[in-house]
Amino acid sequence: MLATQDLDERSRPRSIAGVTDALLTIFQFRLALSEDDKRCAFQLRHRVFCEELGFFSIDQRDRVERDAFDDNALHCLVAHRETGMVVGCLRVVKATGDDGDAVILPVEEHCSHLGITIDMGDVPLSRAHLCEISRVAIPHYFRTGGGGGERASAQEKQLLQRHGRQAFMTLGIGLNLCATALSGLLDRPHVLAMIEPRFQRLLARAGLRFAQVSPTVELLGVRAAFYIDQRRAERELSQTFQPLYAALYHELEQQYRLTRTAS
Repeated sequence: MLATQDLDERSRPRSIAGVTDALLTIFQFRLALSEDDKRCAFQLRHRVFCEELGFFSIDQRDRVERDAFDDNALHCLVAHRETGMVVGCLRVVKATGDDGDAVILPVEEHCSHLGITIDMGDVPLSRAHLCEISRVAIPHYFRTGGGGGERASAQEKQLLQRHGRQAFMTLGIGLNLCATALSGLLDRPHVLAMIEPRFQRLLARAGLRFAQVSPTVELLGVRAAFYIDQRRAERELSQTFQPLYAALYHELEQQYRLTRTAS
């Protein structure tokens, strides 16, 4: 996971209604179901993970970042409502395929390659109720509230000036709440993520209390596998963010139901 800078003291919402109203008025959170929307997510991921962070090689031809896990994932976009500019994305990777057979998750593959074990203790798991949150991405300019302005486009600078850094720096918590909602809608309450321990501590401030379930390793920075029960996360979510979570869940649920009806 990424994009948790918004939880520091400078960016705490001044009111419960304020953060909910601002995010949902300015931004649209939507499932990326069409090939065009998925491509938007892959292009944003390329910008963040390849160009800004240097985690992966630059795709000189298509400028997209994608992998083999994307076909078995539910993708979500955040777009500026008025302009349509995509400002955030994430994916929820399922631990079973459409045929019900077990599918390895990215975090499991990483840990296997590194020779470390994911220890879930006595958590009763089935692959059908397991998923992973990953590729949470927001451009550096927005997630830092204006940092690295030399890389930002004129339109991005205009949007930040118009709406203020507070609105954009709360995108991170919005995306992580989206991930919580999506894992619930998929009926996959057992959630894994490969994150930096310091991000886990920031997420805990919002009530998203991940438990570390693997040793810490060097993987694009210091990271470890973390686990959270989505149902517990809903119960323990900070009162500050409960209205936002409820609104996001409702919006995504409506979209998800339409996909189920269509299929």
